Amino acid sequence: MKNLIFKIVLIATFGLILLTGIQTKAQDNTPPNVNQYYKGYVRKVISVDISDETNYRATLEVELTEGPSKGQFKEVNFEKVGRIQEGQKIAEGDRVIVMETSFQDELSYFVVDKYRLDSIYLIVILTILVTVAVSGWKGINSILGLIISILILLRYLIPNLQIGQNPIVIGLTGSVAIAFASMYLAHGFNRKTTVSLIATFLTISIAIMLSVWAVDITYLFGLGTEEAFYLQANESGTIDVTGLLLAGIIVGTLGILDDITISQVSIVEEIHDVDNSINLWSLIKRGMNVGKDHIASLINTLALAYAGVSLPLLLTFSITQNQPIWVIANSEYIAEEIVRTLIGSITLIIAVPISTFLGAYFIKYPPAFLKYLPKSKHHRHSHHQ
Repeated sequence: MKNLIFKIVLIATFGLILLTGIQTKAQDNTPPNVNQYYKGYVRKVISVDISDETNYRATLEVELTEGPSKGQFKEVNFEKVGRIQEGQKIAEGDRVIVMETSFQDELSYFVVDKYRLDSIYLIVILTILVTVAVSGWKGINSILGLIISILILLRYLIPNLQIGQNPIVIGLTGSVAIAFASMYLAHGFNRKTTVSLIATFLTISIAIMLSVWAVDITYLFGLGTEEAFYLQANESGTIDVTGLLLAGIIVGTLGILDDITISQVSIVEEIHDVDNSINLWSLIKRGMNVGKDHIASLINTLALAYAGVSLPLLLTFSITQNQPIWVIANSEYIAEEIVRTLIGSITLIIAVPISTFLGAYFIKYPPAFLKYLPKSKHHRHSHHQ
């Protein structure tokens, strides 16, 4: 019952904070959008120009399905630069996003892209159903934690970074808030989660220091992507792209970090539950034996995850650059990904001994504040048996 009350209070608190005012002056600096976007339905392909292999142009008759002109048919242009795959071409019956723009009081319409959000919603629903079917209430709590995490990113991190707030401070506070909400919701308000949170916060602090050091000695400036160049060139000039790189490393690492800390504390808790006469150092040693296997798999996972995201970039360099591998690896584009992966890996590695030691110490010698917290349900059940 206490756990349920705590979760309700936790959700309500974060919801109140996120909905009432973490929005900052960022919105005031955003120029008004003169373009309007509506969903539409392609009724007819009027003409297609494929005379140039590197450009695809089409004139379409589109029925707008929302907005002031809902139900009206508009002649709309669509253009795609570069080689286009068959599936990217617009066909009769496709649902599309139409941009309405005004020039000298004359309205023009262009197809921006195919509309695909309904399909994404379907996949989201499938993910939720599978999660709930397999994990039950734990799955529901995890989904609630994910929703709060996304809200923190959208309502706190992005607006504050947009107006030029210190990315390291914003990244740290945002990460702490995300960890606090997601871990307590997913794993309950108990000793195990609290110890895991302490280990997570300590590890994040070390990760920040490592990230600042690594970015400094490798002369990285956060300009490894086209998006970063755009942000630096924005009119306000308030965004610190180097700090943005650091914040990205911190937030990105957090996604796997909470899994490690919870797992290691759980392992130590289970070992102690089997033999509660075990001494502190033997408990740490046994927890680390399992943690070493955890480290090996997680480093591989993190490296492959970053490599997967960067695959188009790596392939582009391979095809277009007539340079030695060491020159390519030295470029800021690739160096950013290397540093991101290595610092992330170091963070995950040190999280294992930190969470193992803290878990073992607090189980053997629980401080006063932990004694007032309940044990996890699974732990109470195992101990009773």
